[in-house]
Amino acid sequence: MQGCHRVRKGMNAAMSLEELNARVRKDLAYIAFGGKDWVRPRVHPDGHVYDVVIVGAGQSGLGTAFGLLRERVSNILVIDENAEGWEGPWATYARMVTLRTPKHLTSIDLGIPSLTFRSWWESQHGEEGWEAVDKIPRGEWMEYLRWYRRILALPVRNDARLKLIEPLPGGIHRLHVEGSEPSSPHLLARKVVLATGIQGGGEWHVPGIVADNVSRSLYAHTSEPIDFSRLAGKRIAVLGGGASAFDNANHALAQGAAAAHVFVRRSELPRINPIRQMEYSGMIEHFHILSDEEKYEAMAHFFRHNQPPTNDTFQRACAWPGFSSIWERHGWLSGRRGGRRS
Repeated sequence: MQGCHRVRKGMNAAMSLEELNARVRKDLAYIAFGGKDWVRPRVHPDGHVYDVVIVGAGQSGLGTAFGLLRERVSNILVIDENAEGWEGPWATYARMVTLRTPKHLTSIDLGIPSLTFRSWWESQHGEEGWEAVDKIPRGEWMEYLRWYRRILALPVRNDARLKLIEPLPGGIHRLHVEGSEPSSPHLLARKVVLATGIQGGGEWHVPGIVADNVSRSLYAHTSEPIDFSRLAGKRIAVLGGGASAFDNANHALAQGAAAAHVFVRRSELPRINPIRQMEYSGMIEHFHILSDEEKYEAMAHFFRHNQPPTNDTFQRACAWPGFSSIWERHGWLSGRRGGRRS
């Protein structure tokens, strides 16, 4: 009897999601989504010219694509180096239990209520299920993004890694792309949007005191795939005191690490997150209208004060018996491989 109940509940959830899909399609019809493209096409002897190529199919890239399609700019393409469903950090190196932002913040729905995470969640868990959620679970956010891409039929090419943007005469850009796509390794575009997230800020960096002195098998950057099962029963050191440091310490302890020590250069951990005010001040919604100077000033302010771990992340890590210490004022000056205990 219990088995029958589970099947019936699953069927109802699936039907509810189908109803949401129908609602999305109707909402899009109300705003004439998918109308005739108004942009005059460009012709080039080397092949098709996209009006826009978006690099990165994470949440920002998908949202940008939807925004362009709403404006009836449909000659676009999104490319991403990852396999389908693995774009962005959420299913790879992001190791927080939940998103750090409050659940009520809307984003890539662009004002369409049926496209919000809340609508997607309630279609499967009901309104009471939404009320029971404190913050959005990380894995569920990724599932939402996969659904968002499917329901909007966004034009994404996966397994396509951008190697070079080459300016051509006449305002055209040639994108050199490598990957599994059998067609030409070049794409032509009038405009290129880099929606590469945190990876677009530069290379992932491991300090030389570690990279030059410690065996590669004994350290990893948090952006890399890490086999945490190999750390079971071992003591680990985490260099850095930002939010991801505590995410990874917590994840390692949950996977059986014996102890996690977090080392921080600062005299004390930041206690106030300067980015939190963006969530209620209207800055998120209107950030794009600020001048470049104002944007840089705001970002410089955020970087000066740094982003501490959220309270729940900090408390979750501290709740583990193996989370034995936070070493403030303990920047690393040198490193070497130790004995058997390493």
